[in-house]
Amino acid sequence: TEETFKFLEDVLDETIKLFPESPYIHIGGDEVLKDFWKDSPYVQELKKRENLKDEHEVQSYFVRRMEKFVNSKGKKIIGWDEILEGGVAPNATIMSWRGMKGGIEAAKQKHDVIMTPTDFAYLDYGQGDPAYELLNIGGFLPLEKVYQFDPMPKELTADEQKYILGGQANLWTEYIETGDKLEYMAFPRMLAIAESVWSTPENKNFADFKRRLAGNLPLLDRQNVNYRIPEPEGLQNVITDKEKTLITLKPMAGMQVRYTVDGSTPDERSTLYTKPVEITLADGRSATLKTVVINAVGRKSVVYTATVVRGAMREPVTLAETKPGVNYSLVVPSAQFAQDPPAKKGETRSIFLTQFEKEIDLKKSFGVAFEGYLKIAQDGIYELQIDSTWDASLDLGGKMLIDDAGTKDRKMKSVVVPLKAGLHKIALRYNHREGDAHFRFRVGLKGQGLRQISGGELVH
Repeated sequence: TEETFKFLEDVLDETIKLFPESPYIHIGGDEVLKDFWKDSPYVQELKKRENLKDEHEVQSYFVRRMEKFVNSKGKKIIGWDEILEGGVAPNATIMSWRGMKGGIEAAKQKHDVIMTPTDFAYLDYGQGDPAYELLNIGGFLPLEKVYQFDPMPKELTADEQKYILGGQANLWTEYIETGDKLEYMAFPRMLAIAESVWSTPENKNFADFKRRLAGNLPLLDRQNVNYRIPEPEGLQNVITDKEKTLITLKPMAGMQVRYTVDGSTPDERSTLYTKPVEITLADGRSATLKTVVINAVGRKSVVYTATVVRGAMREPVTLAETKPGVNYSLVVPSAQFAQDPPAKKGETRSIFLTQFEKEIDLKKSFGVAFEGYLKIAQDGIYELQIDSTWDASLDLGGKMLIDDAGTKDRKMKSVVVPLKAGLHKIALRYNHREGDAHFRFRVGLKGQGLRQISGGELVH
């Protein structure tokens, strides 16, 4: 309504007064839930009055109106790349966060651009295994990937590149309660991104950056900065066909490594690393090397791990075509899947049990099976986990990996398996008896965290 615009103009007027020297005012514009506008009589009337063909153009109308007000105060607007949708405001600077695509599009339209893609520049993303790291929003953005950030897209011509003002790192704090935690998320990644955006690609070398970083960390120690202590070089997951594996570690200068291989959590009293660690495995088995790094002033890192798996990587299958989701069979009542005919079969984009609550009582006996293909993005060691009450199983490629005849007590079962990129046939079964029902399947690269799976990464 007009009252809304008046309110926003009053807020912006106060904001502009707070920053008299700044040429820019950031108006946001991201993550707008436009479906609500479809149900708004005011917005639908506005579309007719202003000849706006869809809700994207409604947002553009809003942004242009806000820009006109901000420009009248002698300022320019910055907006997230969503403001490109429906037509960008004439003088807007675009901040590209959903990858580089929005920034490239804006530069081609001769708009100034600040590159801040989540893939390289979001320092609220996790840096390691979330089982040990500080609570964070998720994702995985290690130091080396931050250092790879280049804000100047190669897709642009030399003339178009002039519109790229530079790059920016973002550190959102909804999961960060204290200054110490903020420092942990920012450093040393902030040093990596500074060198990335202030260096030309040909003058960047990560090995040399790490060498110089070792000399700079003591400066942070003297300033009591709670930086994340870097993992030792050589700590990485291993897939092998050999009985014995040697893992050679190289901590930064002035730091020491303590480790365990028996599953226990290492601390200052654990074995000091002085020579390569030997791990012996039977075929098909795995083991995890757990380490902590202690810096020059005695501060201890979180736990850093490497998993060794003995056995061949599982080969993917090839399908002519796929679509998101899985096939399901719902059995009520459920004594055994082999004996009870399916009460209902179908396709679904989700493996959540709540999708069935209109058809069955989730507190009474039932069984459900989901079958499809797990889509793996890259070769690696993956951890597959089922979190459930009662009986649950997981079959991958025709081999039962988890077969739990459980009780009503909720528990988690996991398995580590090396997988090649591609499609892997999967079957998930949950057999509920009574009480509250809970079933969840998660998967992730070992050491980078588990993600709950629904239709997006399961296909059939």
